[in-house]
Amino acid sequence: MPDPLGHIDDHAIPEYYKSFRHSLLGSRPYDAVALSEEQADQLQEAGESYQGYLNRIRPHKNEDGLEYAQELIATLHNDNASHSKFAQKFNLAEQPKKFTFELVLNDETVEFHWGLPDTMEQREFRQQVSGLYPNSEIKPVENKFPEIEPGMHVSGGKLELFNDKYRPIKGTDGLDQFDNDPYQSILSELVGYSDEVAIVQFVFTPAGEKWTEGHKLH
Repeated sequence: MPDPLGHIDDHAIPEYYKSFRHSLLGSRPYDAVALSEEQADQLQEAGESYQGYLNRIRPHKNEDGLEYAQELIATLHNDNASHSKFAQKFNLAEQPKKFTFELVLNDETVEFHWGLPDTMEQREFRQQVSGLYPNSEIKPVENKFPEIEPGMHVSGGKLELFNDKYRPIKGTDGLDQFDNDPYQSILSELVGYSDEVAIVQFVFTPAGEKWTEGHKLH
């Protein structure tokens, strides 16, 4: 059954509908599709058309990635941002910027990529990483998207929370914090493949002050 509101961004959909959608549609299977030459070109062009700044971070083995993770993410927050089109139209709030974090498997190597939307965020992010993780290496990503060729099979999916978005899965501190690095389980599934490309991408934007109340417009 197709999703009747599939063309609407998730942040504009109230939680009660998303819960109903999940219970009605459940998890939907997806199949791998062999790419034609035209499809491969379209996918490659879409990946390369990203207008932001992509950075590769190589963590140092003696640095704990979780230790300052919350502080690093907090620097991307904007108190003046809102997803309300009304607030944006009348200059009552700024349109939230989009950030990405990616785990990329290519040529048997897993890389960590951060996507920043503009030069200001790029400069601030690099300064924060250098300060919080001084031994880690941060460099621009030369190829924004893995090379795609006709005949390759592509498959993808999207994850969303079953419960309300304002219920954290876990955190880096507090009573219900991670015992270990949560990305280890993902990395263990990615490594070991010699002829495959995989991308696990997280896209996020700053949330307004009404986010924890579950309001549609925040």
